[in-house]
Amino acid sequence: MKAPRRLLQTLERDLVAAARLGRGEALEASLETLAGQPSLRRLAGDPDALQGHLRPLAEALLRALPEGDRLPTVKRLTADPRPPLRALAACALRDLPPQTSLATKLAADRSPEVRACLLGALEAWPPEARRTLAANWLAAESPRLRASALRLLPADVTPDTLAALPRALEEKHPTVVEAVEEALARLAAADPDGLLGALEAWAKQAGPQGRRHLARALSRRPLHRQPEEVLALVRALALRWGEADLRPLVGALRALARSRGADWVRARVEAWRTAEEAPLRALAERALPRLR
Repeated sequence: MKAPRRLLQTLERDLVAAARLGRGEALEASLETLAGQPSLRRLAGDPDALQGHLRPLAEALLRALPEGDRLPTVKRLTADPRPPLRALAACALRDLPPQTSLATKLAADRSPEVRACLLGALEAWPPEARRTLAANWLAAESPRLRASALRLLPADVTPDTLAALPRALEEKHPTVVEAVEEALARLAAADPDGLLGALEAWAKQAGPQGRRHLARALSRRPLHRQPEEVLALVRALALRWGEADLRPLVGALRALARSRGADWVRARVEAWRTAEEAPLRALAERALPRLR
C-alpha cells in the first residue's frame, strides 16, 4: 500500500517550510499532521513501505533545519509518544553522525516499524560502528535489543556471526527466536557453504532450543544444492544428539526430499535401518514413512 505521491509532496513541503521558519509551533503543527496521516498508520504492518515514505521526509527535514537544530530535533522525536514520529527520527539517523545512545533507544522501541526503520538507517553507518552496536546489544537484557543485534549481523558467515549466533540459538523469547530464524535464513541464502560448516561447529555445543534451530536451518532450500553434505550433517547430528532429539531431523529430511526428490533421500535413509547406531535406526524408522 502506498501513500499518494501528492500527499507526500505536501507533507515534505510543509515540514521544510516549518523548519526554515524556525518557529517551534509551526514545526510541531506540521509534525502533528504527519503523525495523524491515516495512510501512514495503514503502513504500520509494512516496514519497507513505511521507510520508503519516511526516509525522504527525514532527509528533507534535516536539510531544512539549521545544523545546530538537527540533532536536538531528532532527539525530541525519538522520545515522542507517536510511533510515526519515532520512525521519522529513526530514518533521520541515517544522515547524522553515529548516535549510539539514540540508536540503542530506538532499537528497543515497542513498535516493530520503528525498529525496522532504525535498522534501515544503520545500513549507512560504518561497519565498525555497526559491529560495536551489535556486540553491545547481544548482551543486553532487552529482548528487542538482542533481536535488533541479530538483524544487524552480516548476511554471510563472518567472525561476527560465528561469535554471535551460538548463544542466540538458545534464546527462548519469541522476539529473539524470530530474529534467529531470520538470521539463519539470510545466511542460507547468501552463504550456504559457510552456513553448513558453521552448523556442524555449532551443533557440538547446542542445547535443545539450539538443536531445533539447527535442524530447521537444514530445511532451507539453498543448502539443498549440496544434498550429500546436508544428509551427512543430519546423520552426524542424530549420532551426536541421540534418540531424544530426532523429530527436528525428520523435518529436515522431509524438506530435503521435497527439494531433492523423495526417492533419492529414501534410498539413503533406508541404509540407516541396519546401522549399528541406535539413533540412526530410530531416525530411519521415523522418517521413512514420511518421505513421500
